[in-house]
Amino acid sequence: MPYSFYHGRTGIVFNVNRNALGVEITKIVGNRQLRKRIHVRIEHVRKSRCNEATGLQLNQLHMCRQQSRRYD
Repeated sequence: MPYSFYHGRTGIVFNVNRNALGVEITKIVGNRQLRKRIHVRIEHVRKSRCNEATGLQLNQLHMCRQQSRRYD
């Protein structure tokens, strides 16, 4: 189980193993941001949903443009 500071944090996957993911996270220490690399077991990780709304909007816009091109 990862240390409680990292709960709910968003990071970037830098390594994939059989049982764990390597995740790079920024941690504020004093007046600077450090890049911390930790390995977390897969059952403690979930995919971030922050890009879902914009991704859906872009997908719908793209589909509308494709359909309009077909009818022209």
